[in-house]
Amino acid sequence: AQSKLALEAIVMRLGTVQDIGDVVVALAPAITVLNTVKASISGIIPEAGKEIGEINDVLNGILMEAQSGAYNFPTIMSSGEDAEQVLKEAAALAETSAREKFPDLPAFTPAGPASQAKE
Repeated sequence: AQSKLALEAIVMRLGTVQDIGDVVVALAPAITVLNTVKASISGIIPEAGKEIGEINDVLNGILMEAQSGAYNFPTIMSSGEDAEQVLKEAAALAETSAREKFPDLPAFTPAGPASQAKE
C-alpha cells in the first residue's frame, strides 16, 4: 500500500514538473501582450495602465519562481529500503527532466550577461 502511494506521489511530482513547464510556456507570451496593452492604454487611461502593470508584476513573479525552481515538492515519508530507493530514483529522474526542459538561465551582471563580459 505504501509503495503504491509512493509511486502515485512520483507520478504527481513528474506531472508538476510538466505543469510548471506549461506555466512558463503560457506566461511568457502573455506578459509580452500585457506590456504591449499597457503601453497602448497608459496614455489614454493611466489608472488602467497602472493596474495592468501590477498584473504584469504578479505574472513576472510567477514566471521567475517557475524558472528558478523555487517550487517545493512535499516530502514523503517512506518505510523500507525499496521505497526509499524508488523515491531517490524518481527524484533523480525528475531533476534530470527538469534540467532538460528548463536550461539554466545565463548569469547577469550589472553590465549585462556574463557571457558578454570583456575578455
